[in-house]
Amino acid sequence: MDAEHGLARPAIPSSFEALLEAEPQVLESKRVFQGEVLSRRVKSKHLTFCTLQVQSDEQDEHVALCFAAALVDESQVPSPTRRNDLPVGLQIEVEVVRAPRFRPEFLVRRWRRAPDGGSPVVETGAHGVSMARCLALKDQVNRRAKALLGGDGLALCKRWSGCAAGSCSEACEFRHYFQSAEEETKARHARCARERSQRLQAQEQEEYGEGPHEKVDKARRAARFAAWLVKTYGREVLSSGRGVLDVAGGQGDLSWQLSVEYGIPCTLIDPMVRRGGELKSWQRRALRKRGREQAFEHLPVTFEAGLTSQTRVPRVLPFAAAGGAKE
Repeated sequence: MDAEHGLARPAIPSSFEALLEAEPQVLESKRVFQGEVLSRRVKSKHLTFCTLQVQSDEQDEHVALCFAAALVDESQVPSPTRRNDLPVGLQIEVEVVRAPRFRPEFLVRRWRRAPDGGSPVVETGAHGVSMARCLALKDQVNRRAKALLGGDGLALCKRWSGCAAGSCSEACEFRHYFQSAEEETKARHARCARERSQRLQAQEQEEYGEGPHEKVDKARRAARFAAWLVKTYGREVLSSGRGVLDVAGGQGDLSWQLSVEYGIPCTLIDPMVRRGGELKSWQRRALRKRGREQAFEHLPVTFEAGLTSQTRVPRVLPFAAAGGAKE
């Protein structure tokens, strides 16, 4: 929507060649920016928005970018499709053009990670990645980005704005005002969508006589899944070889259920190391009662093509794969 004239903008062309046909002078506006990602919003696999802080001689400038997959030259780097493709704090270099008829932001033609700019993500080391260190670093980067973007840094209270059900208390630490008309419109749409969903759910329950769903809460899903694996494959099949290989198993809830509750050997492969590699207190007590020192083996590495060449891993993969059941 054109804010100045109240007219809807035409859709972004299906290719860069089509954009040149519609706007022949677009190449005259070509520019190159290099800066730090302060925020990003992935609308779909084909459309992503980003705010870039560009350093200049006089002062820093905030540049709004639009990554339209149809316009990005993917022969070098494809258009970002996930939030992790553009983490906050990442230094990037972009080649952009301007086409106000289609979008008020700069349209990205080519982009790449800046040669001298590192990713804010903690790299995987020999002993994995510390979850506490990773989250602390991300929080630090996000706080810095919010400060650079301006504003008081307080998040909007979802209950006060109506985006979430319930009433807000006086001791609420979140923001009880809208910073812009766009934010107020977004909150109103979210409130209307929530109310519409509640009405539809009530109508379905009244028509079909069904109550709320019987989905198990998150704390019990690992136990349910482990029971299903044992029922489907049997303990003998799951215990053959080195047992079950739990890839990207997080903190090991499934490995715990299979190894401790069912006596099936498990190997957890996940680069994140939580609580310094220590189990939770209730898990340590459970092991002491059972007379065990270890619940399952944890390899703090990433599961990738070169994994079999790493130390300790070759003796696990061939035998775990022979078990016939892998997570």
